[in-house]
Amino acid sequence: MAEKTKKKTDRKKLAPLTKRALVRAVNKGTRDKAAKAMELMGYVMKVEDGWVIKVDKDGNKTRVSELEAKPTPDKIIVD
Repeated sequence: MAEKTKKKTDRKKLAPLTKRALVRAVNKGTRDKAAKAMELMGYVMKVEDGWVIKVDKDGNKTRVSELEAKPTPDKIIVD
């Protein structure tokens, strides 16, 4: 039997993970999971204008609790 020779293939250099790509992926994943949660549970919890809000399937919004205001950094660095 002849031995099969494995050819080494040049791996494509992967583009570095940019902030834009990361944000896009996170937003898409969040939207998809929120839609599944809405379908399964009939509501989702989200943060809006400093409040935790329950959003029902029919679009009704109910304020659950107010969040404490905390200072946020001016710049966020993603390593």
